[in-house]
Amino acid sequence: MPRAMRSIAFILTALTLTLCAPASAREKAPGAPGDKARWAKADKHGFGTSASRASRVWFTLRQTEMTEVYYPDLSHPSARALEFMVDGKPVTSGTVANDALTYTQTTETRAWRLIRTYVTDPERATVLIKVRFESKDSEEHSVEIEFDPQLYNDGSDDVGWSRGTALLAHDRHIASALVARPSLTRTSSGYKGREESTLLEHTYDALRPGNVIQQAHTRLTGRGEHRDMVLALGFAQVASQARTVAEDTLEQGWDATAAAYRDGWTTYRNTLFPIPAAALPVTAAYETSLYTLKAHEDKDNPGAFVASPSRPWGQTPYHRVRARDLYHVATALLAAGDKVGANRALDFLLEQQDDDGLFPAYTRVDGKGDGEATAQGLPIVLVHQLGRENWSRVRRAADALLDRAPDDPATLASDVAGLICAADIARRNDDATRAARYERVADARQRRKLELDGKDLGFLELVRLGVRKPDDPAIVKALRTADRRLNAGAFWRRFVGDDYGERSDGSSYRPDTDGTRGRAWPLLGGERGEYELRAGRPANAFLQTLAGAGNDGLMLPEQVWDGAAPTGKTGFKAGQGTFSATPLAWTHAQLIRLAWSIEARTPVELPQLVVSRYG
Repeated sequence: MPRAMRSIAFILTALTLTLCAPASAREKAPGAPGDKARWAKADKHGFGTSASRASRVWFTLRQTEMTEVYYPDLSHPSARALEFMVDGKPVTSGTVANDALTYTQTTETRAWRLIRTYVTDPERATVLIKVRFESKDSEEHSVEIEFDPQLYNDGSDDVGWSRGTALLAHDRHIASALVARPSLTRTSSGYKGREESTLLEHTYDALRPGNVIQQAHTRLTGRGEHRDMVLALGFAQVASQARTVAEDTLEQGWDATAAAYRDGWTTYRNTLFPIPAAALPVTAAYETSLYTLKAHEDKDNPGAFVASPSRPWGQTPYHRVRARDLYHVATALLAAGDKVGANRALDFLLEQQDDDGLFPAYTRVDGKGDGEATAQGLPIVLVHQLGRENWSRVRRAADALLDRAPDDPATLASDVAGLICAADIARRNDDATRAARYERVADARQRRKLELDGKDLGFLELVRLGVRKPDDPAIVKALRTADRRLNAGAFWRRFVGDDYGERSDGSSYRPDTDGTRGRAWPLLGGERGEYELRAGRPANAFLQTLAGAGNDGLMLPEQVWDGAAPTGKTGFKAGQGTFSATPLAWTHAQLIRLAWSIEARTPVELPQLVVSRYG
């Protein structure tokens, strides 16, 4: 080899060793695998993503920290938390403001003010955070960050290390990279519950799989030129790519990225109907519901709208597609003017149908899942509402309905409505024999004398789907009982004896334990409002109450405190969200649908074919 080439080779080798040196020279973190990985609390105050399909990353927020970040799809949370510490103490209070899914968290003390604004890069899998830290007492303060990666829905098998000033992590599926401008200073990776309080006294790399925690000093002091920073959290298949993704977003800059993020949502909003007059008093809640509902859709699997980006009490994962919830999402999208989105939801739902004509209760966004089938008639109703036929799938679904005789009013209502809609589609496909049979079975079930005891609000489905009239004596009697047994001021509980909620002392729900109590559900007030419209009465107050259930980030919850505060606790205000799933797509869908129903003076999802037959 010529001397010049040997010299070049030596220089390249030395450079490579120098770049790799930080990892080998750093200490190995003790304490692997660390504490058991857990989910963050489900009461989110923010949920954001780009309107584009190119950026497959979503973030969630509570009042002071970023919580689960989803990548590469909405079935895989890949971070648990990103938190800030000032002068060595965690930031534990704050407020959230929401402007078309651009969120700003503000925390203020007598000594300092910390402001964090969140968007995602429409072109890349990057969450971008603009940080402003101001000293109010003229003193210099220290600001550190703590990042908890839980890659690919599993926080027990991650490794974490530093490359230069970047914090990197990976498991066998994906990788993350956290970088900043101006750059981070001291960095360290360890294990949850193992020397966390002293982690930054070391320069650890956590190279054994476990529940990794990463910390870093920033250059922020609150004074002079040390008041502003931009953080980028990027994801990819391997760490080097994740770092490139994050750094490319940083290079693009906050202003350009945030403007593209806003423009994407503005473009989507312009495809929808203008806000109905009925929703003007709750404009912020209505507009947020439009964006939030769209944000619940997976980007690799069009039409896969998850129920919620959360896992309440660490129990049931709501980041799944539920057939029941998807129907309500689709009807809201249709009402708001996103017929294309509603059709995507229906397409996804129909693709999950099995050979027996049944639809699974829930699936992952890729369509894989399990669970017994529920509300089998609703997909047929949705096909009819969208002016579709899908005859082969409708035929299988309707034939499956013939073989069961539901006892609960809600299922009976959806079955009857589904069969009547299926009959119409059958006739358009020259199958008069099936059409007549569907109608004959539907009529027989509609005439059944039901024991409506008012202990479960499901009987309102009979009215909302046109199967029974609002002044049916059995309905009116059941409603009086429900208002006495289930009403909680401005809200309603699901059914007598519901135990799906926090325990009486406010601690987390646990299945099969004493003392759990289901609280009031805001969406049920929306359904009650739809009943009032069918009865010829106004429902504006129900819309106001539903909108009022939102938190400072305008996220609508699954459940609210219903006036009975947890034993011995303070700060639990009636009408505020519990620690249940927030945001819940169904609740946001209900607000949109009720607003348009008030505008139309009748429920917009009401199948006119069914009303004409039984009304």
